[in-house]
Amino acid sequence: MSILLAVAHVPTVSAITHVPAVHAAAGPSPVMLAISLLFGMGQIAVGGGLVLRGLRGGRWRRLGIYATMVLGAWFVCSGAVELFVSTLTVTAGAWGLPASGTLARLRGGADGGLVWASLALVVLACLYPVWLMWSWRAPRQRTDP
Repeated sequence: MSILLAVAHVPTVSAITHVPAVHAAAGPSPVMLAISLLFGMGQIAVGGGLVLRGLRGGRWRRLGIYATMVLGAWFVCSGAVELFVSTLTVTAGAWGLPASGTLARLRGGADGGLVWASLALVVLACLYPVWLMWSWRAPRQRTDP
């Protein structure tokens, strides 16, 4: 509770940098938005590559590959949230849509979605030993003629 109260009393950006509040509310620069969009696309590409690499040939059974796949899946989720929030910021700056209150709610929902996806991936990581046990006990089909 004390952490939340401490965060509530953090000075604003305009108070720290001595910039009038009008300029601080203008939002991030176009260069920063472009970097954010590229970063989100890179996260999706790298994370997707890690997941696909682990799926080939049943390689996911190795602990290191499985952990890399879970990390890659988190990169995909984080990149998707980054793209979503950056796109919202671009549209808000260009067309004024959505409204600032809606924009804040959507950003909060995106962050909440990333938290839930992170928790689901932690559960998925914890299921690794169970999946190994089931995959070794599964009956194998004979391929003899």
